[in-house]
Amino acid sequence: MNNEIDREAMLIYLNDLRTMETITHEDDKKTYELNKKNEKRKAEHKKVVNDFSQKKNSAPSKPSKEIVDDGMSFGTKLMIFFSIFTWGCFILMGFGYDASFIDVLMDMPFVIPFFLFFPICSVILFFKSKRDNLKLKDEMELKYTRELKEWKKKQEEFNNELTLLTQKTKEERIEYDAFTNDITGCIKEMSKEKLDVQKKLQEAYSANIIPLQFRNIQGIYYLYDYMSTSNQSLSETLMQCNLEAIKQKLDRVINLQGEMIVQQAQQSAALYEQNQQILETAQATMNNTAVAAKYAQISATNSAISLKLQSKELAYQKADYWLK
Repeated sequence: MNNEIDREAMLIYLNDLRTMETITHEDDKKTYELNKKNEKRKAEHKKVVNDFSQKKNSAPSKPSKEIVDDGMSFGTKLMIFFSIFTWGCFILMGFGYDASFIDVLMDMPFVIPFFLFFPICSVILFFKSKRDNLKLKDEMELKYTRELKEWKKKQEEFNNELTLLTQKTKEERIEYDAFTNDITGCIKEMSKEKLDVQKKLQEAYSANIIPLQFRNIQGIYYLYDYMSTSNQSLSETLMQCNLEAIKQKLDRVINLQGEMIVQQAQQSAALYEQNQQILETAQATMNNTAVAAKYAQISATNSAISLKLQSKELAYQKADYWLK
């Protein structure tokens, strides 16, 4: 058993791996949530812009002034036609017949009224048509004046509403641009952090202490929890494990406890010197060069993750501001 990593050193190593796996997991989760919120905010902004566009294109229509035809009515024109026709016939007959025939025709009682009927009706209908046209023109003018007054009132209300909506839309654009810039920057920072942690994680796994099938968040959670709550060594812990069975059980735990685990790791980062002392002591007692190199790699991993946790707030924790 001399070639096996010391239990305390292994727990430091597993805790560092668990912390890095959790950071990348939380980065993914928060990035997904931020993207959803960004899409929702984008839809809200689009609605504001569309509402403004619709409002801008919904100005009240100005009333059109109807034109009244000053011409004569059809009845008047018809009467004038018959007047011209009958008198034309009468004149033609006067040229075509002798005076005695005209005298006889004029002696008939219905002739004079007949020839006067159409001209008189034409005059009456003409003046009636003119009077009706004037009356209709006055009514249309009054209606147009009333509609124009109502339109001006509506137009003024519309302009006031449009001015307020324009200002609101400008403010919304400023807020949206600021939100988009900030949340995009946050997502980029998280992506950068994830790549950095993943690089450190792969370097830590390259020590080949953990079997390949356990190099994932569920496997590391299981190994750390099992070893930290028992006296079992890594090799004994691996023999007790059914990885596929524990993956399903741990998924919910990881989603619920991820942030808490990283917060605990941040608080424990102050133990960096103590952990480094434990690792140096364990390495000093190891005669096997290959295993000593693994201790050196564990120490480097602990140093890298401890410095990261102490140096600045994690990007996904900053993202919580945008997820409120």
